[in-house]
Amino acid sequence: MKTLTNLLARFGTDRSGATAIEYGLIIALIFLAILSAVTLLSGNLGASMTSTSDAISAAHTSSTGSSSSSTSSSTSGG
Repeated sequence: MKTLTNLLARFGTDRSGATAIEYGLIIALIFLAILSAVTLLSGNLGASMTSTSDAISAAHTSSTGSSSSSTSSSTSGG
């Protein structure tokens, strides 16, 4: 019975388990902060990429259309 009492007394004064739990909670909070930041930024990034893609497509379409019309006019004029 004395060994059980000693074991419980040592368990009550041991703080290494509490420290490990605290570190685990800190890591979980950091993970949640990173996850929420990535989630918030991913929507903005997707919209930005879409608008950039649309602008590039529009520029490509207008440059392709003008070059093909100038090619056809120079071919038909010669």
